[in-house]
Amino acid sequence: MPNIIIQLANKNHLDFASIICKEMTTSAKQIGTGIAIRTPAYIQQKIMEGKAVIALSDEGHFVGFCYIET
Repeated sequence: MPNIIIQLANKNHLDFASIICKEMTTSAKQIGTGIAIRTPAYIQQKIMEGKAVIALSDEGHFVGFCYIET
């Protein structure tokens, strides 16, 4: 089982924005919640504002993401 690394998201993670959006939409559909759909640009904005964390495997694969809305 790979190690999971959780860190403050930064400009190096901007390319994950599309993957993050797809995962958020898929998750919301699977659990039946009414989460608003986010765009990659919105996710990138949260990353650049320092309001997001990202989880990656030790091999650099996307595992999870979270941001705060203020």
